[in-house]
Amino acid sequence: GPVNTVSPNPATNLEFSKTLARVLHRSLGPRVPKFALKLLLGEIAEELFASTRAIPKKLIQSNFKFTYPELEAALESVLSKERS
Repeated sequence: GPVNTVSPNPATNLEFSKTLARVLHRSLGPRVPKFALKLLLGEIAEELFASTRAIPKKLIQSNFKFTYPELEAALESVLSKERS
């Protein structure tokens, strides 16, 4: 049946942004206010604020071995491949 193919450790947008900045050795930069994104992007901006905290329950129950269960290691792997 269907399986959520997501990390076993969900992250918020802020956690993702901070981790990405750390991996790229950059500062996070200023936050963009919600109203500004709505003005710029219109209705599609709502999708940026939607939240889904999906958990790969079936994979966890089946003892699936995640290659990168932690966000930082996953980003480092993906970005190191992009840089080379």
